Amino acid sequence: MKFAFKILSLLLALVLASSALAACKKADENNNNTEDGGEEFTIPTTTMSDETIYTEGAFKYAVYDDETAVIVEHTGDETEIVIPDKLGGYTVTTIGAGAFYENAIVTSVTIGENVKIIGASAFGDSPKLSSVTIPNSVWAIYPDAFTGTPWLDSNAEEFVIVGDSVLLQYNGTASKVVIPDTVKHISDAFLGNESIKEVVIPDSVYTVGCAAFSSSSLVRASLGKNVVLIDDSAFAYCYDLHYVNIPDSVKVIESYAFSSCTGLNYIKLGRGVETIGKYAFYRAAQFTYIYLPKSIKTIGDFAFEDCNFLSYVYYEGTEDEFKALELTGTNSYLTDANKFYNFDYSKGGIYEEQQ
Repeated sequence: MKFAFKILSLLLALVLASSALAACKKADENNNNTEDGGEEFTIPTTTMSDETIYTEGAFKYAVYDDETAVIVEHTGDETEIVIPDKLGGYTVTTIGAGAFYENAIVTSVTIGENVKIIGASAFGDSPKLSSVTIPNSVWAIYPDAFTGTPWLDSNAEEFVIVGDSVLLQYNGTASKVVIPDTVKHISDAFLGNESIKEVVIPDSVYTVGCAAFSSSSLVRASLGKNVVLIDDSAFAYCYDLHYVNIPDSVKVIESYAFSSCTGLNYIKLGRGVETIGKYAFYRAAQFTYIYLPKSIKTIGDFAFEDCNFLSYVYYEGTEDEFKALELTGTNSYLTDANKFYNFDYSKGGIYEEQQ
């Protein structure tokens, strides 16, 4: 049981359900080429067309603006549940946070071929759920989606991989973990892991998911060159983390991604980063230098707040380009630091030169 994240997961489930699950906003379009000539995972945004909750049979659902449906709740008494392909004529792509949470009678679930996202605590703490069928369409599984179910508890493989090559759970105890190159997405597999010190993430991985390594003992993370998304709280509360590379492939660093990584002493963002979410590096207090590419468009509120030693910002673009950045809310620690513009990003940072 991943108790370190349980309360947060339950709160997330309630918030998402009450807001028609607007936070489940990512979808995939595997249609671009990587530098290896393969497919690239892109992350367009989906929002709710409204917050109306509809009912069809035992399912309650809401509708996204792309006319796909998210299941919000199930009120039936079936022991064997089949997630329908459509509700109200809308294709079901998401099982929302907490939709089947603490279902006392369900024994098996078959998830439809159109589902891409399984929300936080979606089937969590369902004591009789022993059979789950997850199709290859599923690429995102949020924290505690199956925690506390016999199905997950009985899976003893070192790397539990489901759906579209999602690493759902890690059952090993190694201090250095090399993720298999069959994995495309990492869920909360290492949440609260007290053994891991180093992780090597291969080029096959596109997304480091919500709370993937949160509250673990991780010290060093090496990310492959095709990671596109570092999701909410992916490395949050990794107090011992002192180094992580952000490859050029990364487009989005979500909210709280490195929040409270108090041992982090160096940050050089890849040249493709466009969005840094709110509180992304909040209280990552040890680093003095930060290197920012001119690809950045938006930096969220409090992204670098309480970074008490942040003194120098090396920016790839011009002073005018830096001033044109969309800095939402408060980012005083970033704006007050000494700036160096037109930084040659082909050079290693000071930390790299010292290694």
